[in-house]
Amino acid sequence: MADSDAFILGIENNSSLTWSAPERYEQDLEKLANAAQHHLYLVVIGPKLTPTAVNAMPDSSGWTLDITYGTPEGPKPYSIEVPKTAFPRLTLSFDDAERVLTLVPESGNGEVRKITVAQVVREAIKGERSDGVDATVDELFTFKVVYIGQSYGRKNSSTAIKRLTGGHETVEKILSDTQDYSQSSAVAFITIDQRLTSVGANIKMNQGDEGVDAVLKLATERFAGIVNEPLSKRTVDAAEAALITAFQPQWNIDLKDFTQKGRPTLMTELKEDGYTHLHIHINLNAAHAKVRGPLKGVPSSHHSWTFNLDTGAIENPSNGSWLPRNTDF
Repeated sequence: MADSDAFILGIENNSSLTWSAPERYEQDLEKLANAAQHHLYLVVIGPKLTPTAVNAMPDSSGWTLDITYGTPEGPKPYSIEVPKTAFPRLTLSFDDAERVLTLVPESGNGEVRKITVAQVVREAIKGERSDGVDATVDELFTFKVVYIGQSYGRKNSSTAIKRLTGGHETVEKILSDTQDYSQSSAVAFITIDQRLTSVGANIKMNQGDEGVDAVLKLATERFAGIVNEPLSKRTVDAAEAALITAFQPQWNIDLKDFTQKGRPTLMTELKEDGYTHLHIHINLNAAHAKVRGPLKGVPSSHHSWTFNLDTGAIENPSNGSWLPRNTDF
C-alpha cells in the first residue's frame, strides 16, 4: 500500500439518553438504556434547574412550568409549556412545601411520584419544532464534560447505567463536589452506544488500476467485517479512549493520550488490522443535549475527530458540524 493511502475506521453512536442524577435508579429508563446497549457514559455539568410554579393553561391543554436555571451571574427565570400529551392521565403539580414537581393520577388512585425538572422539559419538547427545541437545549441542556467512562463486562454483560448505579467512587466525588461548592450547577449523565459504522479509504490515485483495486478490495473486506460484528469490547475501548483524549475531562486520569501511551495494545491491534486512522463521532440529538467542545468551548450536539494512529495527532478537530461518512467503495 502506498505511503499516502489511509484506512479510517469509523465509530459513532445510534442513540443517546440524558439523565439527571435521580433518574439513574428508575427501572423503565434503565431498561431502555440496556436495550439500546449504552456502554459509554459522559458525566457532565450543566445549569441547576429549580421549579418555582406550575399553572394550568386556560384551555386545559396542559400546564405552564416556571423554573429558574443556574448561571454564573445567578438564577434566571424560564417558562415552558407542557402539553397534557406529555403525561397522559396524569396531572403535573408543584409541591410548594418540598419544592418538587409531582405527577398525580387523574383518577385519584395510584401513586404520586416525584419527577425532575429535566424530565418534564424533555417530555415537553419532544413534539416541538426544531427551533423551539434548540432554544430550550441551548438554555437548559448545554453541558461541560468532566468525566468519561464505559462498562462492557465479560461478553457484553454490563452497561453504562449498571456502572453508574453500582457505587462509582469518582462519580460520587463529582456529585459531592458539585453539590457542596456550586449553587448554580448540577450533575447529569449522557449514555450512548458506540458501534463500528464505516471504513474509509483515502487512496493515492497515481498507483495504477491494480493498486487501486487492491486497496478497494481490502477496504471492502474490512467493511464486511464490521458489519458482521459492529459492537465488541475493542470497539467500546477504542471509543472511550478516543473520547477521553479528545475532551480531556478534568476527572479522568488515564487515557488522555491513548495513541501514545494509554492503550498501546489497542492501537497495535488496530494498526495490525491495516488501519491508519480512527474516526469517532457522537450525536446527542436524541438526548436533547449539547456539550462544549474541548478546544473553543463551542456547544454542539455533534462532535467528531479523526486520530492518526501513528502520530497520535487529531487531524480534523471537531467544529460541531457533521456529514455522514461515505462507505461506498
